[in-house]
Amino acid sequence: MLQRASGQRVCAAHNSRAEMAPVLQSRVPCRYIKQRAGAAALMAPGALQRPIFGSRALVRVAAVKRLPSTEASELLQSGMPYLDVRTPEEFAAGHAVGAVNIPFWFKTADGMVPNPDFVTKVQEAFPNTQEALVVGCRSGNRSAKACAQLEQEYSNLIDDAGGWLGWVEAQLPVEIPAKAL
Repeated sequence: MLQRASGQRVCAAHNSRAEMAPVLQSRVPCRYIKQRAGAAALMAPGALQRPIFGSRALVRVAAVKRLPSTEASELLQSGMPYLDVRTPEEFAAGHAVGAVNIPFWFKTADGMVPNPDFVTKVQEAFPNTQEALVVGCRSGNRSAKACAQLEQEYSNLIDDAGGWLGWVEAQLPVEIPAKAL
């Protein structure tokens, strides 16, 4: 059993050694969002409490908002920054207008490998951790995982759930370098 800050006890049956599933703050005492190790918790707006690995203490983490690409585009047009976490090759083939590329993973001969400097590079590019930041990728999977890493540092993350595919499908403004055409 885990105990929330409110004193409410919650079931820890879904936790494993490899992953500590976050607990939704709700009236239901045992409600988990199943996730892979390192994956983002895709949830309704509201506070989230996550067990600290190897401990029974719970830490409050800001919720990540998931929006469709059309709404993410409106935020981008209103001046919010857009972080594209796709590989440099994917980004070079086309991206949202004004997007900044910081890859979450790199493509290598052995497959995809995590970017060890991801959070540091994001902090350098977007030093205001209180400012809203829209995060997108190809389909919404990598951006959700990136948000999971960034939510400890940034308090207002918005995940473009449709990603590049949703962006193109909705015919939203894109930049395609001449080399990519």
